[in-house]
Amino acid sequence: MVMLSDEFEPITTALEPFEMQYLASPVLDDFREALTCYANSCWNAFAAMCRRCIQSVSQTFGAEGSAKVQAQLQALKNMGVADDDTFEQLDAIMLAGHDGAHPHLPRYRPPALQSSCN
Repeated sequence: MVMLSDEFEPITTALEPFEMQYLASPVLDDFREALTCYANSCWNAFAAMCRRCIQSVSQTFGAEGSAKVQAQLQALKNMGVADDDTFEQLDAIMLAGHDGAHPHLPRYRPPALQSSCN
């Protein structure tokens, strides 16, 4: 007989289902990689890949005047691609991705897991 504890940690989860046929190739590649990171609880990698997805989307829309993600986000907003609410959400993702990509900053944890992770 096998008994599972009520306190377990999943090792991997299924990939989240999304309709991806409308995504441009660079965005699709980055988004798939982000989903893989998420499914494997690789939170810092997931945050960094979400930031990279923002850059891929920005370049697809022609908002590549600067390599700085912040400038690309502002360009998307100026082009009317992102409204104020979307801009704020993308800005938060950009900041989390920055933190997740740099080892000298605090490790990124999704808000839902922050209280249960060290």
